Amino acid sequence: MSDALELTVLGAGLPAAFGFLFGHLDRIVGRHLARRDGAAASGEAEEPVALPACLDGDPGELTPDLDLADRLAGSLQTLYGRLGPYALDAGRLSPQAPGLADDLGALRTLLEAIYGTRLTFHGESREATSMRATVDATAVEGTVKGIEMRGAWGSEQAAFDASVTARHVGPTGRVVGIEVDTTGRGESTGA
Repeated sequence: MSDALELTVLGAGLPAAFGFLFGHLDRIVGRHLARRDGAAASGEAEEPVALPACLDGDPGELTPDLDLADRLAGSLQTLYGRLGPYALDAGRLSPQAPGLADDLGALRTLLEAIYGTRLTFHGESREATSMRATVDATAVEGTVKGIEMRGAWGSEQAAFDASVTARHVGPTGRVVGIEVDTTGRGESTGA
């Protein structure tokens, strides 16, 4: 189902990587249970799960495919049960913990599918974290951007993928796949 997470490359970053992955698991399982029980959204914005320094790049805003999460609910809940004890007692986290690397690898694989992006940690021998965006607009009168970045961003190995579709672009409309401002001052570099 998945590749084991390379825990040995994380070293001291293991608790932060675990917190990031488990934090997203907790959020998605919570949303699934609320949807299943017919609970309405509270209207409060969720606090973002902190990006750990050991993540190789910034995946941008992570928006889950909740229908896919519902279909994967059994696997997600199984992983929640197996990883929950580590969330309660982070002192138990160890690269040698039996099954931890496999469970975190399986969790990452599910999260990558649900979020539609790659999540890689520094030192792992796999493609870097990626940022993806898909925009499908009927009519554009202002500006629509797939990805907009300001300042330095993650790894030089990072991948960006933006797909922007507009059926009608009005006279004041502008459609941009990826806009990069490396100055951090809001000045487009024309990329």
